[in-house]
Amino acid sequence: MQDSSLYKMPTTEMTPSNIAVWAQFGIFSVLAIEGILDLDEFSINSDVVDIAWSLGSTITALCLLFKVPYHREIATFLLPVGMGLVEGDAFYVFGVLYFAPIAYLPSMAFDDLDLDPPFRVWSKKGWGFVFFGLFIFFSVIESSLVAVAMDGELYDSGDLTEDYGMELQTECEASADCSFVDTDEPDQVETLWTASSMEKNIAYIGLGMMAISILAIISYSANLIDMEIVTPMNAGILFVGSFWADNYLWTSILDVGWSVDFIFLVPISGLVMMAIHGLFSRTPETST
Repeated sequence: MQDSSLYKMPTTEMTPSNIAVWAQFGIFSVLAIEGILDLDEFSINSDVVDIAWSLGSTITALCLLFKVPYHREIATFLLPVGMGLVEGDAFYVFGVLYFAPIAYLPSMAFDDLDLDPPFRVWSKKGWGFVFFGLFIFFSVIESSLVAVAMDGELYDSGDLTEDYGMELQTECEASADCSFVDTDEPDQVETLWTASSMEKNIAYIGLGMMAISILAIISYSANLIDMEIVTPMNAGILFVGSFWADNYLWTSILDVGWSVDFIFLVPISGLVMMAIHGLFSRTPETST
């Protein structure tokens, strides 16, 4: 009877699995607020696409929190496919690979959530490792850490028909650390920003945190190291610390000051830390 219910009431228990569920809710709640409100200028967005994004994010957040039937599938497909149909842009289909780890990681990492693996094949842990690998992949390709550490430069682009593109062009013209990159698209602006020595050092630190955390997780899982300080939770703290370093570099190099991404990082950090803890912590049977 419980399994056939249309929803499950959320709880406020301070367990790793429940924190991960509330972090999911927080992620899509921030996306919903971003869609309806311009938090940089504290104004209401009236664009149809923004409203559709906000509505889709709200539905997704509530579905995940109340665990309605097929809530993971809704979280995976609703936003990328729905927005792809609204904007007529097939690129949003690739968003499925981005949202799938956010939707599935908690339920794959914790047995007490009592959910089946995708397609009812393989194991929850196995799928959890796949989704965690996807999350690492997107984290690396979207990160500024490698570019800043190796080249001392950060590339950014925008559409001149949108507010961000026009603001980016204005800020680049006013900055001595920015230069324009030639582009064949008349409505596109491409910029290259030079990082300071301090910002390069922060990039090195962020890369080091990410590398050490991944090595710690691998070593711990393979029983290659037995140190009290080397735990999945501590590795998770280092891993998400690299996200904060990356976001700081974006705001510092582009000189944008406050960024709503700092708010988004709070639930993302909670989700990733709890997922790493659930996926890689040893059970009493495997730790003896």
